[in-house]
Amino acid sequence: MNIAITSQNLNPKIVVSGISTVVATIIKLSHNNLFFYEMGYRDGESKNFKWLLKQIKFIFHFPFFLLKNNIDLVHLNVPFDTMGIIREYMALLLSKLVGKKILLHIHGGKLLMIPAKGKLILFLIKRILNDSNVVLVLSQIEKDILNNNYNFNKAKVLLNAVDTSTIEFNQYKNAKDKVHVLYMARITESKGIDDLIVAFRQLYPISPFKFFLCGTGSEKEYLISCCQEIFGDDFVYKGVVSGSEKWNVIASSDIFILPSRHSEGLPMSLLETMAAGLVPIVTDEASMKYVVTPGINGVRVKKYNGLDICNKLNIIMNDHKMMMKFSKAARQTVEREYDTISYINKLDEIYYLLYNS
Repeated sequence: MNIAITSQNLNPKIVVSGISTVVATIIKLSHNNLFFYEMGYRDGESKNFKWLLKQIKFIFHFPFFLLKNNIDLVHLNVPFDTMGIIREYMALLLSKLVGKKILLHIHGGKLLMIPAKGKLILFLIKRILNDSNVVLVLSQIEKDILNNNYNFNKAKVLLNAVDTSTIEFNQYKNAKDKVHVLYMARITESKGIDDLIVAFRQLYPISPFKFFLCGTGSEKEYLISCCQEIFGDDFVYKGVVSGSEKWNVIASSDIFILPSRHSEGLPMSLLETMAAGLVPIVTDEASMKYVVTPGINGVRVKKYNGLDICNKLNIIMNDHKMMMKFSKAARQTVEREYDTISYINKLDEIYYLLYNS
């Protein structure tokens, strides 16, 4: 079976994207013939004349790509935000124009959790949902939200996954003089950057720790400047990490922190770090609430609340017995529920059923 699969660029040096990580894994492990087609922005890309020409070219190039490679079905990966919806609606129309079946794979996004209000975007959302042959979401809560917000109850749940067999488990053992805290995601307002800064300003003077920052985004310079002021030599900005560099910084860390405010899906960085034994500290945003269970395998903090982050981070950093317990449980959670073998088998079955429908 020939399948076209879309995503932003798969090189993490070009785009920091959990969707790209998921798609790269699917391409690597699927038993079908997958043809990758790059769609969406690249980090730092400006919406100028060159960008406009790129969009116009897409209208002609994408259907030609589908026909040239004798594609049987199209797997669209979309963040549920305004630009993502517009882009994927165009891809859906072009795919239908040349007679291809559509699998729409939703990866979080602001318009998933918060109902769209504009008439045009509402129209596009309802069309992209109802005109796709199969719609996939990352958790049961996202399926319920699609039904509540857009009266669409046909979505199927496919949890994100990581290959735990390739991830070394480094359980927390308190071997360092200071706890190492890791942030590895896009550096934007939606990830709770301002709440982190509030927490760090209050906590660091009374309970020092090392903070490792990985990623890029619109708030990068702001966060770096604040962290340099707060932490001094206890702050390290690693930039966009991938390959051995990424796994080295994960292996050297104890806690993964991501206090997302909105627009989250099921972050691959959360699953990867938990598989490595890091203790997760996250909000209940979207699908993360199904992965991290407070008191069992990690810590839950309130959205828009730097003080809550400060208090709970301070407690967990100074309770080494709890850290060891959560570290072990985090790994077990990913092994049991979010491993790639089960994920790929389920996805290939969905491909097969769609192809033969």
